[in-house]
Amino acid sequence: MVVFIDKFNGHHYAFTLPGHTAHPSWIVRRIINQEGELQIQQVGYYVNDEAPFVELFDAYLKLNDKIKPQLQDSNRFTLD
Repeated sequence: MVVFIDKFNGHHYAFTLPGHTAHPSWIVRRIINQEGELQIQQVGYYVNDEAPFVELFDAYLKLNDKIKPQLQDSNRFTLD
């Protein structure tokens, strides 16, 4: 994976590299304020087999769940 962080727009991109089971694919996340609560919005894209991508996407969702409590306890949080 290669990660790119766009601090200006608040996006965190993760791109698979050749050899990764989900390649080529990417996932982008950003923190949003939804009705006064900080949330992580996530989208992704894949080209080949769906199953490896779903596994990758779900792994990021689990990571988001681990990060969410920190979001609620902090006024300042970034994904980097």
